[in-house]
Amino acid sequence: MLVTSPRNPAETGPQGLKLVAEAEKLEALLWEQVLTSMTRSALPAGSLGTGSQLYNGLATRALASKMFGSTDSGLTRQIVAQLKTEIGGSGTSSGLQAPSTLQALSAHAGVQGAAALAPEARAVSYARAVWPAIKATAASLQVPPVAILAQSALETGWGASTPGNNLFGIKAVGAQAATRAATHEEVGGALTPTEARFAAFGSGADCLTHYAGLIRRVYPQAMGAGSVAQYADALARGGYATDSNYARKIVATAQSPLMQSVLHAVEGATL
Repeated sequence: MLVTSPRNPAETGPQGLKLVAEAEKLEALLWEQVLTSMTRSALPAGSLGTGSQLYNGLATRALASKMFGSTDSGLTRQIVAQLKTEIGGSGTSSGLQAPSTLQALSAHAGVQGAAALAPEARAVSYARAVWPAIKATAASLQVPPVAILAQSALETGWGASTPGNNLFGIKAVGAQAATRAATHEEVGGALTPTEARFAAFGSGADCLTHYAGLIRRVYPQAMGAGSVAQYADALARGGYATDSNYARKIVATAQSPLMQSVLHAVEGATL
């Protein structure tokens, strides 16, 4: 959290600033846990298809940052006061050891992950890594590159989960190299948690090469699609996924504000 009002003297100096910084991390974690609980109660697991839990986690963090990232927080100041109590005084002693709250905070998995890329930055980083190959693949299939990027983003949670360098949730066939991973399959109209064998590739480029061949062989009706919606509909009609909302989710991903930010970052303009 960002404390925007002037700090009092006890919150300045190296140790005071450290306390405030750690308190802000703890407050961010608390808000993230609150929002995560809200998400669990409001959205059914797997509602976004493959990679939905990872994507929901990224969205929760983004919402926490948006809602509370510029708040002049009384909670932060209360946390700082508690930290000072633990270290006994103003927190300016040069020989001070890290208080137990700081030790616990630094060991917490949620705080360790706080230094990770923000959702938008993570998405941009992923897109930059795959964009050249995706554009080449899209050109060979004569489809909009954003359609392929949106499908990959949906399947991997913007690169958060790519076991076996699988960027498109491609199932393994026969003796093909594979990894087992959790997923959701639609059964009787409901997305049901399960496990499946997903194809494993030596690299993301290998996956894209295989993907292009898969589209040509199994989903030729998708080739030459002039829009994201046409491409997604062709994949869905061809049975690419059991999720009856698969096409809609690809389109929603392609039209999302996050995608617009990503495209602006990688191309300098939206596509």
